Amino acid sequence: EEKLQAFDAFIESLQLPLNKIEPKLVGSGMRIGAFATEDLDVGDAYISLPPNAVIDVTTALATVDPTSALAALLKKYSNNSKDGFDALVLYLLHERFVIKAQSQWWPYLNLFPTIDELIEYHPLFFKLEEIDRHLAGSDVRQSIVRYQRRAAERHKALLSDLDANLVLGSDVLLDRQMVYWATAIVDSRSIWWGGKRHLSPLLDLVNADSKGHPHETNLEDSEDMQQKVAVTRASRRVQKGEQIFENYGQPNYLLFTYHGFLLEENTDDCALLDGLFIHR
Repeated sequence: EEKLQAFDAFIESLQLPLNKIEPKLVGSGMRIGAFATEDLDVGDAYISLPPNAVIDVTTALATVDPTSALAALLKKYSNNSKDGFDALVLYLLHERFVIKAQSQWWPYLNLFPTIDELIEYHPLFFKLEEIDRHLAGSDVRQSIVRYQRRAAERHKALLSDLDANLVLGSDVLLDRQMVYWATAIVDSRSIWWGGKRHLSPLLDLVNADSKGHPHETNLEDSEDMQQKVAVTRASRRVQKGEQIFENYGQPNYLLFTYHGFLLEENTDDCALLDGLFIHR
């Protein structure tokens, strides 16, 4: 409750151009959800996010001293992938585990699942014997093992990078679980628009189901026409006080691998067979 109150104040400070949702505790495996503060019809915009209200490579670089070692490190790693994944992992590690409550994003970061929470349900942290107990012989098992291998390679690369050690500290990089935590957060909470990943306060609290068309967030002109804002519109009717859900548009094996949950009813579900997508 205390974290949620701090997060509410943080959202208020962002002065979002449009916001018709609020966070509330849900439980039952969903932790926190987003609830409508007024009736929404299909196509109604319920949140708009200006560039300074999200975490991506651009805003990360804008919030640090351009002459700092952190800025140089972010620039170096932003070139490693088109979507800026590695740079976001580095920035999260710095904000969450190095400067902590001094980060401008702290009320948001402090609402994320902890390492201990992720260990309980996220496949990135599962031991091989646990995976084999339930998924031996399946291609989903291979998909999860490959995901873990990529995370291990990322951890090894960061640990061997002198610049990363100087910026983040060896105590952070020596802790494999911290790097895995940042990897899991970027994978499970990223929202895409403009071909890039973004960590989006409040919007990323919208939980999943398989109804309606797949979720979309698109850049639109702001009311004052001075900048583009990321706008999300309702895919179904929602009454005031109801929890908003979005269709993530993913089969269960992807939801499980990268988010750590499954949907009993999933219209996008399919089987993964030797790298092929076989729809039911």
